[in-house]
Amino acid sequence: MVSGDLKQYVFEKFVGEVIYKSILPSIRLGGLEVSKAFIPIDLVLPGEIEISKALLELAIRSQRERFTWRLKVNGVPVTREFKPNSIAETKNYLFSKLVYDITPIMQAKKRRRHRCSIVVKYEGSEYLTIEHVGLLLYIPSEDAKSHISLLSGALALEPGEVYRSILKHPTGLNTIGQLRVALFSPSTQAEINIRFNGKFETSISSIVGGEEAILEISDVNEINTIEIDHVDTGATYYPKELLISSLYLQQSIYREPKLSIKEIIMPEKLESSDKIRLVISNEGESVPDKSMLTIIHLGTTIYREDLPNLEPGEETIVEPEIKLPKGEHPIVIRLIWKKLSRTTFTDKKIILNIS
Repeated sequence: MVSGDLKQYVFEKFVGEVIYKSILPSIRLGGLEVSKAFIPIDLVLPGEIEISKALLELAIRSQRERFTWRLKVNGVPVTREFKPNSIAETKNYLFSKLVYDITPIMQAKKRRRHRCSIVVKYEGSEYLTIEHVGLLLYIPSEDAKSHISLLSGALALEPGEVYRSILKHPTGLNTIGQLRVALFSPSTQAEINIRFNGKFETSISSIVGGEEAILEISDVNEINTIEIDHVDTGATYYPKELLISSLYLQQSIYREPKLSIKEIIMPEKLESSDKIRLVISNEGESVPDKSMLTIIHLGTTIYREDLPNLEPGEETIVEPEIKLPKGEHPIVIRLIWKKLSRTTFTDKKIILNIS
């Protein structure tokens, strides 16, 4: 019989981008001395972007259901007592899940760098392991739409057991969905099959420990069925339980900027320290949050300039100074722009003849 459960914490349409950060640290704490875990989560976001909601999930493997620890996020105390939302029991350990709303912490004005630093301090003699950390962030924007759903909890499946569940998901976005499954395989001999709405999606084998399966799903409905099968192959391994921490499904559409070099104008006779003229346009559907021009020569950046954030259809002229010795030089003109959490670049290769 499958032990534990997954609860649906998220079923939502959101105007903006939703970012799901999932890491599998497998950090062990406990023993004779006080132990501490520091888990930083990098958030590559423009400083002016606001976060409207943030959820944190922690999956823990331990010997006991209740113990004392200290959990802090960005230096702010969250809890001193371990009170799981879901528990999966096995013969030798407990697999537990905790879910917290950390929106006020992530919205604090002094946290403008948009970092998420998790600190766990544990004083128990029995060992525990932080297996999975998930962070869900909501970033409002008129240039994106996201439909998301999250099942989070703790499951333990022995060989031959199958977990079946309903996943409710908002409809209305005609786009591919991305399904992310955080799991822990007990052995390289274990085999795990995943089905979505009756369709076989993937088989996972030859791994041990934490793994995040990322699947592209084309058939997404309002009511979806998910099956995870811990196949009984006849192989003997210990421990034998497959652990499941979360199932996350997301569909998103974006209005993105697209910068391009429309024209390159050079003097008839180009000398060192002369300037070339670049006409740069935004052929996309939105304004970038940040954009930059770089010129690269043989792997070295010889010019860098921040660009204005162009409206769709808008152009700008840049006149970079080229400081190269006489001769023929291959260079790469690179445009880099950022929109929400996405960074994109495009390259234009040319040859400069310096006389």
